[in-house]
Amino acid sequence: MDYLRNKYRILLISVILVVGIVISTIIYFGLKDVDDMYHEYAAQSIMDIKKAYLKDTVNNIISGIRQKNDDQVEYYQHLTDDIISILDNHYQLDSEGFLNFAQQYMQQEIKKQDFTFFIIDRQAQQILYLNVPNIDTSEMINIQFVNDLDGKIPVYTKRVYGQYSIIAGVDQITIDNNVKNLLYNEIHSYKFADDAYVWVNEVVNYEGGDNYAIRRIHPNLKDSEGIYLSTNMTDIKG
Repeated sequence: MDYLRNKYRILLISVILVVGIVISTIIYFGLKDVDDMYHEYAAQSIMDIKKAYLKDTVNNIISGIRQKNDDQVEYYQHLTDDIISILDNHYQLDSEGFLNFAQQYMQQEIKKQDFTFFIIDRQAQQILYLNVPNIDTSEMINIQFVNDLDGKIPVYTKRVYGQYSIIAGVDQITIDNNVKNLLYNEIHSYKFADDAYVWVNEVVNYEGGDNYAIRRIHPNLKDSEGIYLSTNMTDIKG
């Protein structure tokens, strides 16, 4: 009888142990699945946050470019208005010496760098003076070219002084160059966690291949700024 009781106890204990092991195994793998799901969800959430942050950063940069362009146009329009105001005042004071004054005034180096200027003899339909910063003046620049400027450059003002017409303005290339310089300094000043950074490539050929783009801004590879890029190039990861 004692033998049977001992055997029963051993069997009961064995069953309890097996059931305990099974339950423990189920709980362990269940918790492991929950832990894996949590880590996967957390990783995906972090990735989604990073993507959203990156998207917002890029959108803010694009919005900033538009704002910088508008600010530059407004800035140069104010300067152009000031130039015209000075010419207006001088013409009222000395109309006979106006042409000489206007030419000397427009030849100031600080103005020649950015401003497009024309002095036109209205009667002879002749260009008496011109300054076009971003065009090779050896190209054919005639009265028709001057007449077509209105609407082609973002800053444009025309004023008539007796037999002379004065055109003063700033072209889009000058605006773009200023915006690029502002953007360059701004992006180089950005600070991100984990050594992250933003870089800018100027695409010149959307079909890809060699020289498809120019690396304009790259805070992490400043020495490479200005080089041409190729879609056949690889990074350290291949």
